[in-house]
Amino acid sequence: MDLILFFIIAVITIILSIKLSHYADMLDKGTKAKGFFIGGVLLAGVTSLPELVTTLSSVSLNNPALAIGDIIGSIIYNFIIIVVLDLIFIRKRFMNKVSDKYVIVHLILIYIFVILIAYFKGELIGGIYNIGLPTIIIIICYLIYLLVVSRTKLSTSKPKTSNNKPAIIIKFTLTSILMVIVSILLTINVNQISIIYSNFSASVIGAFLLGITTSLPETVSAYVLIRMGSYNLGYSNIVGSNMVDFLIIALADFFVPSKIIYDFYDQDTLLLTYLGLAFCIILIYPIIRQRSNFKITYLIPSLVILLIYLMFWFYLLLGN
Repeated sequence: MDLILFFIIAVITIILSIKLSHYADMLDKGTKAKGFFIGGVLLAGVTSLPELVTTLSSVSLNNPALAIGDIIGSIIYNFIIIVVLDLIFIRKRFMNKVSDKYVIVHLILIYIFVILIAYFKGELIGGIYNIGLPTIIIIICYLIYLLVVSRTKLSTSKPKTSNNKPAIIIKFTLTSILMVIVSILLTINVNQISIIYSNFSASVIGAFLLGITTSLPETVSAYVLIRMGSYNLGYSNIVGSNMVDFLIIALADFFVPSKIIYDFYDQDTLLLTYLGLAFCIILIYPIIRQRSNFKITYLIPSLVILLIYLMFWFYLLLGN
């Protein structure tokens, strides 16, 4: 019954997330905002709303490990979105057209991954009161990211629109409230599933069920944008969502009473973090390489990531 309820809530989450992205896009048209900001901050923030609610709900349910698994799993799945879309739109070869300015964002993400791994392995300690040092570093990194976004221009097509903005704002707000409610229900449901299937760690349950489900809005929006030819906008939505996800786990650290949220990690969390680091590094290559016109050489990075991802889940399922 819990799994059936999970799929019902997941479908509702996807529908609401698509609506939110649609309203955000309608509000954006006709403005002079930069493309990097639109995809990397506005759209990324909207599509990351489920992660925010589910993470804070996990903490309130006294299951911080579920929150960590949700965020790391969501970040990894976002990288998989890029890989799968690269395979689907092989004829477009959109990775050849993605701006090399995204390398800076990848470097920021890599730095955060390294910090988390160092903390999990006990090589980085400290903080302020009950706020972990990774939280402080992540917040600083996100501010640097915003600075990069504000100074970066990307070419995106923005057709004029005569939409009734007050009405759209009302719809956007109401849909956001519904999203918050549904996301809380989703977290409660997944928390029950983690109890039923106790042979899997909470971080794995969070990474698989919560992480993938809450990343479906990014999947839909990125698919639509790349299909329309807005390659940079679609890519900025994905990497921007990853930055927002890290910020969410940092904010959640403030709500864990008397402890640091990163102390709730397990070996699965550490393995997931290594996986995210590897994917982030590999995806730099398609951005900085010279244009590849041969399908086989073009797809090598995407195929390598997909193979590693499938082997990882096979290992986890086999081990449990």
